[in-house]
Amino acid sequence: LDHILKELILNLRKDEVAKSLLTIKIESIANKFENKDTGLQEIATILDIIYPQIGLRLYKERTEKLLMEAVAEPKEKDRIRSLSRNYITTLINYGFSTRFLYPAVRMFFYMNKENITGPESIEGFFNIVKGGNQKYTAIFRVNSLFEEIKDSCKVFKVEIVTELNEKLTASANKKAFKLLDEEVYLIVNEITSKDVFSARDKAERLIDQISTLSSLFHHKEMANWQPNALLINLASGKERMVSASLNPMLMCADSRKENAAIKLR
Repeated sequence: LDHILKELILNLRKDEVAKSLLTIKIESIANKFENKDTGLQEIATILDIIYPQIGLRLYKERTEKLLMEAVAEPKEKDRIRSLSRNYITTLINYGFSTRFLYPAVRMFFYMNKENITGPESIEGFFNIVKGGNQKYTAIFRVNSLFEEIKDSCKVFKVEIVTELNEKLTASANKKAFKLLDEEVYLIVNEITSKDVFSARDKAERLIDQISTLSSLFHHKEMANWQPNALLINLASGKERMVSASLNPMLMCADSRKENAAIKLR
């Protein structure tokens, strides 16, 4: 645990939000963690005290409060930058997808600039990410192997069908979401999520688990699915086609093929 505890203390020391929330002095915690005579039970007790004090909801609300203070001061740019980084990370941990946050930020701060009249305008963005959960149904097109393992899929509350019910058929037809040869529909119902993108990712993680388990017994044929999924918001009834999230590795700067080949050799 030594390395983890050192990193925790390092992060707490430079985290303005956490420091403002903790009721125990960080140096007192550090002294306990660095003392080789401190037992595991005592460390666990300290962590049990720290954890609820910097819980996600409290951390998010305090970050918003500190950001409101910082943006009112024109000389606080470094502080604003630091708090903003913390805030985005907190929103992601809270369950928002970066695919939701990026356009939300662009729309609020850049495309509707006339709505930004002063520091207090930032509250409008806080309202967008208040964090209320929504419920979705996700429908994927998957290969016919899922038909063979549909009884196992029920354990994951995943439904495999060759035809959708009348209501879902209407939604699928609107988006031209029709089966191809050797495909069936996979339905994940009642996904609770912050936005449509995180709902799709949550559903796909379930499918990935099923696929991995199935590969233990089906060695010749792999369970696979189409990247585009149909998501339906159960409250509004709004349908949306959502593609797979881009692998972060594809966003980084890459070597040219010739240079990559030289490096590889």
